Amino acid sequence: MGSQPVIAGTPVCPACERARDVGAQECPFCGVVYARYRPRLPESALEPVEEAPTPNVARIRLSLAESERFFTCAAQALEAGLSLSQFVDGPALGGFPAPLRGHLKSSLDAGSTFSDALAEAQITSRADTALLAAGETQGKLAGALTTLAMRYEATRNARRRMLMLLLYPTVLFVASNVILPLPTAVTEGVGAYLATAVPPVLAVALIYVFAAFVIPRLSPRALAPVRDALGYVPPISFILVARARATFAETLAAGVSAGLSMRLAVQLAADAAGHKRITPQADDVVSALENGSSLADALRATGFYAETDLALIGHGEIVGKLDEVLPRVQAEHARKARALTTAVIIGASVVVLTAVVVTIAIAIIDGFSAYFGAMNNSIDGLFQEL
Repeated sequence: MGSQPVIAGTPVCPACERARDVGAQECPFCGVVYARYRPRLPESALEPVEEAPTPNVARIRLSLAESERFFTCAAQALEAGLSLSQFVDGPALGGFPAPLRGHLKSSLDAGSTFSDALAEAQITSRADTALLAAGETQGKLAGALTTLAMRYEATRNARRRMLMLLLYPTVLFVASNVILPLPTAVTEGVGAYLATAVPPVLAVALIYVFAAFVIPRLSPRALAPVRDALGYVPPISFILVARARATFAETLAAGVSAGLSMRLAVQLAADAAGHKRITPQADDVVSALENGSSLADALRATGFYAETDLALIGHGEIVGKLDEVLPRVQAEHARKARALTTAVIIGASVVVLTAVVVTIAIAIIDGFSAYFGAMNNSIDGLFQEL
């Protein structure tokens, strides 16, 4: 770092010390955003900056695949030595919705950081925004973008696996509702058959369309009430807690690695987790830290983590490797979330499959009963005539 890295007055990046243009918002070499680099500079080196009011920006809708491709393109541009402004003005955004380029350009020209610009358009969640902010702070924005791209790819793969797991029982359900009522077409007419067969098939189709196309395009803000309601429904609540713990540990590790103060890192992590068991208690954790408590003890008071996790965190504090221990905590809870999600999907598939098999069995039994009942009546009538 230079001797006196004043943000607005030196032609040297305060992170990598390479030459830069006066008035630039980010370093074209290491990607550090100067406004985000403030917590690592001495107070005497900082010039006061007035915070602009948060603009009311229309949401820009990106699918999971588009988000993954966008983060990948941005990371590759920074790794190639381009600045964010050059990336926004370049051809890479040609395949994305037209408002995206205009919004990013106007936001960056107005002095916003990349993470803030994405958050304004609701492209990123709270966890994504916190990770990007940490990457901007430490001059590793490209790495943060790559991490987000990998996260979105994993989410897409998990969603695809879930739909495939549910495909087989769904096909059985649809087939049973199409094939079993076929005698109705002969006995009561085509209209009666369609009235029986079409509604269940249409309901299944609407559910799949909603799960595959509508839900992925809803903003995290729109999904928040649903997520809060599911937080009271086991076993979904267990999955949400595991994901929140993983997100908190991951974001806190990024903040610690970025050199943020523990106060700011904890607040970012709690906000990114977005869970009722930790987010409202962020101020209590920060107060405990400022009063001399260790991070493990401060988190213990919230009841958010188990003792095994707190033991790892406490050990990381003692040896000064908190940024290495927290990713291990994150990986463990991410694994638990995946395992629980898989178990729920398998359980739901078994329930649907069982319901389909039982429905088919009942239909077959009813069919045979009706057949033999009619035959019995015919035989009785024949004997009566004789």
